[in-house]
Amino acid sequence: MLSIRGFKILCVLGAVLALLISSSDATPGSAVKGVDGVDPCFRCFAPPMCPDCKPGTTCVIIPASCYSCGSGFCKEDPKKCTPCTSCLIAPRCPRCAEDEECVIVPKQCHDCGYGFCMKRAPRPPPPLLPIECDKPCDPSSDPSCPP
Repeated sequence: MLSIRGFKILCVLGAVLALLISSSDATPGSAVKGVDGVDPCFRCFAPPMCPDCKPGTTCVIIPASCYSCGSGFCKEDPKKCTPCTSCLIAPRCPRCAEDEECVIVPKQCHDCGYGFCMKRAPRPPPPLLPIECDKPCDPSSDPSCPP
């Protein structure tokens, strides 16, 4: 058997339910009515919200519509990156051979950097410059002069 207190609670819940059914539709400002005059839109009791997003992620909210109450989710932010947290030393090269040189790739968002040895480019020989004499050369007195 239902007590008086239980009956009062049921009456209050029924009144709240009747109020919700007769209130405006889920999307403010729209006046969509079904064929029989009943609003076909969903009733959303809370706006869409995001969960707690981690650093480096962004909250994306899909707004509510007549057929959905919307939702929220976390999406990785491509413009943000987290720095390397486990980089204890700077990148170094192994011992390189005499004909090699060290190339350091600096720390980036996704790694701590590294070093490697690369063959040196051959150096071009120095250009040959013409020898100019201050005095005219006399082949009879100087054997190094061209004839």
